[in-house]
Amino acid sequence: MDFDRYAPRFLLWVADRSEGVPASPVDCAEFRTWQQMDPAALRALVDHLSELGFLSTYEGLGGGEGGPGDPHVRLEPPGVEQARRLRRRREDETERARYAQDAVLEWLRVHRGQPPYPLSGFYDSPQVFFLGTALTLDEVEEAVGYLAGVGLVERSDEGAGITLTDDGRDFVWSGSRLDEYVREWREREHAPAQTVVQVTYSVQMGPAELGLLVQRLAPDLELDGDSLAELLRLSGELAHQGDPGVTGPGGPVPVDPNGTPLPVRQRGVLGRVRELVSSASGGAVKTLLEDVVAQAVTRGLGM
Repeated sequence: MDFDRYAPRFLLWVADRSEGVPASPVDCAEFRTWQQMDPAALRALVDHLSELGFLSTYEGLGGGEGGPGDPHVRLEPPGVEQARRLRRRREDETERARYAQDAVLEWLRVHRGQPPYPLSGFYDSPQVFFLGTALTLDEVEEAVGYLAGVGLVERSDEGAGITLTDDGRDFVWSGSRLDEYVREWREREHAPAQTVVQVTYSVQMGPAELGLLVQRLAPDLELDGDSLAELLRLSGELAHQGDPGVTGPGGPVPVDPNGTPLPVRQRGVLGRVRELVSSASGGAVKTLLEDVVAQAVTRGLGM
């Protein structure tokens, strides 16, 4: 017995037939005929709602269209309140829309056979009923469009077929709530794009220019004190090559007796500068200097 389908429908039907007098008995024969139910199914439905405290029965009464076996029932106070809640929910467009989305996903989850599945089959399924009434064509189409928009389903065969996407299959078997998935999906879709800018530097620096650049940026490399001091000293040698008499961070630049700067140990200096830069913490400054120094080593800076 599909209680989810028939119980709300039957309870609301009884409430409508009570005509504002919940204590008045209602003959169930008309409902059984309307729904083409056999007497045993109707009795199971009445027993189910009676166990919930929504109805009570008048045993022995009957004789209506269905014969003497059809029960008479009356609403109990909890049944009256439940009928009011069901009416409010049934008329709530937001709740109907949410149910339609969940219903389509559940129908796809339990469907057998090879997708895509004709959407027309949904209208013959138990999932189409919301609180005992069938969803409309527009409600189902809107639900499918919404699910497609968030990447859970896709349509094919000119819109006649529908199937779960990979994300949709993961979702229906995960037991997650649709609103939670949609919230996470929107966060992913609207997250600020992480722009990765890759800049290739092509530089033509002399020793002095390279030394000045390294000196200027070295404090941002987050080196330990000894390594930073060494890098500044070596970059000073480069920066002041060709500038006699200038004192760098490491002391006076060596000159010959005629005041001409002594040649810088370019190969060794550049190699050590490269090692020190590579040992620094990661970051844009390190990336820049590594690129520039590597090009300088490759060119040899006149070596």
